Amino acid sequence: MNIDLLYSGCISGASFVDELRAMLTKSGFKEVIIEAKDESKAFIKDWVPGANVENYIVSTVIKGIKP
Repeated sequence: MNIDLLYSGCISGASFVDELRAMLTKSGFKEVIIEAKDESKAFIKDWVPGANVENYIVSTVIKGIKP
């Protein structure tokens, strides 16, 4: 894979879980839940073979209530 594509895709726009939770809370969401989808590691590892990005990036299910 062309490394330039990673900078314009999911990897460059990824947020840390704590940062994402803080942004959602600051935006007024309550009961924010961020659940990792461990099965996503199977396809994420193919994005950059040998770089172990699947240990740092994961798809998630994000839930919250906006009162």
